[in-house]
Amino acid sequence: MASTAPSESAPPLGRRERKKRETRARIYSSASELFAERGFDATTIEEIAEAADVSRATFFKYFAGKSALVERLGDAMTENFLENLEGVRRLDISTTERLRALFADSTERLKAQSDLARALVFETVGRRRDLAERRGQTARMHAGVASLLQDGVDRGDVRSNVSLSLLAKMVAGAYLEILLSWVVDPDYPLGEELDLAAQILESSLSPASSNPTS
Repeated sequence: MASTAPSESAPPLGRRERKKRETRARIYSSASELFAERGFDATTIEEIAEAADVSRATFFKYFAGKSALVERLGDAMTENFLENLEGVRRLDISTTERLRALFADSTERLKAQSDLARALVFETVGRRRDLAERRGQTARMHAGVASLLQDGVDRGDVRSNVSLSLLAKMVAGAYLEILLSWVVDPDYPLGEELDLAAQILESSLSPASSNPTS
């Protein structure tokens, strides 16, 4: 996870807009540190506002509450995953090797900010406070994985007799379930399990797999 704050690329901004973005960035940064240190439930809006050097009223100008803030931080984590996925799509290697590279890089990024990553995964994936809010984020992950698998279909190393949507859900589901195991167990071998999952998935993705309808 390269950054916890969502990226905001835009043309040159006026002074007022720059100040707004600076304030939002301070809130992201302060919340990230507090969530990593104390967890979501133990962190109050007042503490986030104080750490960010803003008033409680100012906090609510930017976010409807803690849940809205953590959802946005979760979106940033998904964006980082998808940016990494686009990077591995440019590698001239097999689909299985691309998945292994994707999972290895994700492991490195998550472990670089392990406390925050665990807190965010627990809140945005583990608890699933609002499934309707999660749908868009999950759909983006599935779409990204499907694009990687489509490359494999075009190259001939991913089966074409099963829908890409189902295959993408299998890959993303394995990734997220292993991530949740790491969240609850600090000693869980995240990198090793993700790498093994990519290798096991190869047998299901391969064109040599038996026809599911036969």
